Amino acid sequence: MAKKTAFGDSGYTGADKREELQTCKAAFFIAAKRSTLQAIGNKRERARGQRWEHFKASVRAKVEHPFRVIKR
Repeated sequence: MAKKTAFGDSGYTGADKREELQTCKAAFFIAAKRSTLQAIGNKRERARGQRWEHFKASVRAKVEHPFRVIKR
């Protein structure tokens, strides 16, 4: 079964451009760096971006926390 989505923190910025991931068909949802969101001048757009980042972080948390329990 192929993965369809890939979530990552801001350390994986540019992962979709890496040579070894060019053949990957997954959609990448990488968290933006905080400075990227703070640079948005429009208050409404910044709030929208923060909500989107919160959504991505919540999905990552729901997936990663069970693995910590399994590792114990």
